[in-house]
Amino acid sequence: PGLNFDWVRLPGGKVVFRRPDGVYGLQPYAEGRPVDPFDLSRHEVTVAQYRLCVEAGVCDEPVPDPKRGCNWGVAGRDDHPMNCIDSHAAWDFAEWAGARLPREEEWAHAARSGARDTQLPWGDAPVDCTRATIAAGGKPGCGAGHTAPVCSKPKGRSLDGVCDLAGNVAEWVWDELLDVEHEARHRPFMGPNGEKRYPNVRPSFRVRGGRWDAGWDAANVFDRPGLKTRTARPGVGFRVVRWTEPR
Repeated sequence: PGLNFDWVRLPGGKVVFRRPDGVYGLQPYAEGRPVDPFDLSRHEVTVAQYRLCVEAGVCDEPVPDPKRGCNWGVAGRDDHPMNCIDSHAAWDFAEWAGARLPREEEWAHAARSGARDTQLPWGDAPVDCTRATIAAGGKPGCGAGHTAPVCSKPKGRSLDGVCDLAGNVAEWVWDELLDVEHEARHRPFMGPNGEKRYPNVRPSFRVRGGRWDAGWDAANVFDRPGLKTRTARPGVGFRVVRWTEPR
């Protein structure tokens, strides 16, 4: 009670990972993978929604840290996205809410409003402060040094009406950073028993979408950074999918 998720029904189709210039990145094998119809929350999980999970005794209460730009414990931020939580906290909330994190191909499908070859959720219009809460030139810009209320940039919605897929906070998704991608990103070194080791320590999960504390070039639909699962950043939050069994 009180969660009041606003679900957007998204049709199925085939996912597009490639950039408009034809560059696939590190997951060409996912190109064309089928996506079943799914229900995605219109906006990122808010501070008010997350508080219900804390009050239910399921989610751990974060330590307030407003100097970093964390929203928990800051007056007037109930309708801002919940940030500064790691992937475990996002999973705990989603499970309690009868939902789950989106698969990466679901997120990409939503951000492209299907299979459109565009760089931004709203189409080809350039990034500006009317469409996204994001830093300008790497410095606090449209967000004045913090997040904005969810769905406060209606011109930045996808064609399906999903808010903040570029900007405000980047979002945890279901998928791990795969071994094949580690091998492509990092040159291995030899361990004491002759085994290959990689500089980046697993486990890591994907985050998708631009964020308020990153430059405008991060507000696109194809960047796929990975973060260690226990990382909690001011620029990272999450949204959820109504529970279905993922592929």
